[in-house]
Amino acid sequence: MVDDESSIIRKCQKGATEPFKVLVDRYKEKAYFFALSIVGNCEDAHDLSQEAFIKAYRSLKYFKIDYKFSSWFFRILRNLCIDFLRQKKRKKENSTEGYGERPTREIVDMTYSPDSFMQRDELRMLIWEEIQKLREEEREIMICKDIHGMSYEDIAAVMEIPKGTVASTLHKARKKLKERLARHL
Repeated sequence: MVDDESSIIRKCQKGATEPFKVLVDRYKEKAYFFALSIVGNCEDAHDLSQEAFIKAYRSLKYFKIDYKFSSWFFRILRNLCIDFLRQKKRKKENSTEGYGERPTREIVDMTYSPDSFMQRDELRMLIWEEIQKLREEEREIMICKDIHGMSYEDIAAVMEIPKGTVASTLHKARKKLKERLARHL
């Protein structure tokens, strides 16, 4: 897959636009859910993931072929999400609108039993609330690994931290989450 991506990127670096659609198709779903896990809003996640693809395409001339595209791309997306949240926070601080609002999260469950649906929904909400209480770095690493299935190497590259820090932070975050959930269950 990496060789395939390298050839696609080389074509794009020479001015072709069509091959980039392959990369968009390959990463658009992961990008959306990655952004959603950071910003917590469907529309914003959609907009930010699209913006990241545009920014990545425009910056391909700076991309080093020996680097992993997905790590580079998700770093761009992560930075856009963080900038977006900072701007949103500044706007909120300068305004009284939105006080007390919580971001909504869509939870999809294909089970038809109302009882099991409610129990699963409540458990998911509890887990998500406890994840949100983790430190930002812990939360982000946990979501990257456990929800998005990213490797330690990819997380380290996206967050620009050592792989060992990823592993130790993830271990601590999982331990905290387990302890917090044990109190509720």
